[in-house]
Amino acid sequence: SHAFAYKSIKIKYRTKDEQDNDVIASGVLVYPEITQAFSVPLVLDNHGTIFLNAEAPSSAITTSGSGIQALAASMVGFLGFAVAFPDYLGYGDSSDKNHPYILKKSSAKVSIDMLRAAKRYMTDHNIKNNGDIYISGYSEGGYVAMATAKEIEANYSGEFTVKALAAMAGPYDLAGLANKEINATTNMKYPAFLAYLASSYSIAYDDIDLQDITVEQNTTKFNSLFDGNKNATQIHIALGLTNGDGYRSYRLNALFQNSFIDDYKNNINNSFKRHLEQNSVYDWKPNMKVNLIHCIDDEIIPISLAQTAYDKFIANGDTNATITFT
Repeated sequence: SHAFAYKSIKIKYRTKDEQDNDVIASGVLVYPEITQAFSVPLVLDNHGTIFLNAEAPSSAITTSGSGIQALAASMVGFLGFAVAFPDYLGYGDSSDKNHPYILKKSSAKVSIDMLRAAKRYMTDHNIKNNGDIYISGYSEGGYVAMATAKEIEANYSGEFTVKALAAMAGPYDLAGLANKEINATTNMKYPAFLAYLASSYSIAYDDIDLQDITVEQNTTKFNSLFDGNKNATQIHIALGLTNGDGYRSYRLNALFQNSFIDDYKNNINNSFKRHLEQNSVYDWKPNMKVNLIHCIDDEIIPISLAQTAYDKFIANGDTNATITFT
């Protein structure tokens, strides 16, 4: 029923982690089977937060009925685009590595290098790219898409011409998100996301120690929750954040120490706060077309983060950005 038959290929490529070590990463390239007379646009699509390695694109593409199969069918089968899906570090062929969750530098690097590897594969196999590159992503992928586009415009504009960016429901303003979580009068909506962030930043930065910020003092156990073998429910159970009435009944201090929460609120030099500010990706002026897409009822990533990014783009002189609330 598709306009185009399509093929998928797993790609392994070299990239660098947050500490600039060489790493072998992986992803999937899906492309339409067309005659060599045609050339196709290339989309770099970045997936949302996952906890299981089985959900990484290079694994999920072979799973019948998976979301990535549906996405490939729509973008490749119907529209005739080629689509590159990076696994990210910590998944696929780098599953033995730490995933740099919501860390700007390595998130952008792994996606840019996936884009480079996909273009090389297409050239080597006579799949013509018409020169148009689009970047998209949802949730964590929205953040990665924004970080990637920002980095391309800053340092890779001679190599890639990005026509448009569609960033969906991403935490672009990390300090803004943290302030909402810290000052919320409601319960945590999805503690595993915040725990993953704490684990990621404690691994990346020497001045963040899980023993100082989380209720769970066994840092080895805490970090092991994010090894690609445990789903969100298992993570919540291990953290003691679920029972008969579900994990939504827990306040922030069920995960983080009150002393850390107080320091975050009152100390402008709080190390976690500073690193969140360093990794935010909303303060720039895109030259490409950008559409920020966000669900009005999103309980995890508030729509205010998209509005903040849009307002900053406009303040920086961008006249092409649009924002779409659904």
